[in-house]
Amino acid sequence: MAVHSYLEGKSMVDTPSLIVTTSADIVADDGETSLREAIAFANSNADASTITFAAGLLGQQITLAGSELVLLSEVTIDGDINGDDVADITVSGDNASRVFTVVSGAATLDALTITNGYASAGGGVFVESGATLDLTNSTITGSRAYESYEGSGGGLYNSGTSTLTNSTISDNYAYESGGGLHNSGTGTVALTNSTISGNNAYYGGGLHNLDTATLTNITISGNYANNGGGF
Repeated sequence: MAVHSYLEGKSMVDTPSLIVTTSADIVADDGETSLREAIAFANSNADASTITFAAGLLGQQITLAGSELVLLSEVTIDGDINGDDVADITVSGDNASRVFTVVSGAATLDALTITNGYASAGGGVFVESGATLDLTNSTITGSRAYESYEGSGGGLYNSGTSTLTNSTISDNYAYESGGGLHNSGTGTVALTNSTISGNNAYYGGGLHNLDTATLTNITISGNYANNGGGF
């Protein structure tokens, strides 16, 4: 059944539930639902929402058109199209913007490859204070935090509560701290059955922790820091 919603400047249009049908990063009255449109609907919905992807998008990449995807409500983005707990969707910032910001509520990102993000902090994902992220069966890779003294968390910057399970943070870069993951002074992070590898920063190439971090069955390898060790 179609639902009606105002989507970031669109007129009232029919949106086919929360099933993404196109890899284009567009907001247009064209009969398709982009990931950006589905997120805009979820943000406007007080109830929990689950965003899935049409079978025809298996293995495809969504390249953002210069601006991040902002999550404001309880939402699950499920990129596992064929049910094998492996990422079937890649979302790229195209080295021009951060990929995801979790501003409020609880966000679950499942079976996604998040890549080529670029921001002052949290090139791949930024979790704001008070927000919650559950990252499962996913990879954050190839993302960067700006070449400035504010540049922290190349892959993930956490100021809220983040849980990573069966996930990988690899080959990210931060100019300042936490090439893979920066956990700020207000952040709580828990990693289980996950890998942090090949990341680079001035402090804490893989993980830079300023608050509470719980690591269970974690592989941390091949990270590099100019000062303070690769961890």
